[in-house]
Amino acid sequence: MSNPTTVIAQQPLRALTVANERRTATALLKSRLRRGEVTLAAVLADPPAETGRVLTFEVLLWAPQFGHWRLRVLNSRAMRYGYVNLATSLGELTDRQRQWLAGEIRR
Repeated sequence: MSNPTTVIAQQPLRALTVANERRTATALLKSRLRRGEVTLAAVLADPPAETGRVLTFEVLLWAPQFGHWRLRVLNSRAMRYGYVNLATSLGELTDRQRQWLAGEIRR
């Protein structure tokens, strides 16, 4: 049987390891977007696991061709038609919402 003190001491270490892995995966995805290896529409249509908790508008701003002005226009269109709330995390969006966003990005 393991010592309870040892188990408690290992929990923060595991949490730090998971957080570092997520930050590394996110940084890699951001750099791939900037280099054009992956498109924003592809990320929105089939999001990687590490983007599940990230807010949708943050993911949109990672792309080089997407700025605050374009985000504002997309957000007003999304709110007007009631398709998607860009302040929702990417993992909470439905398939229909992700496909709508990807289609709007491709336009």
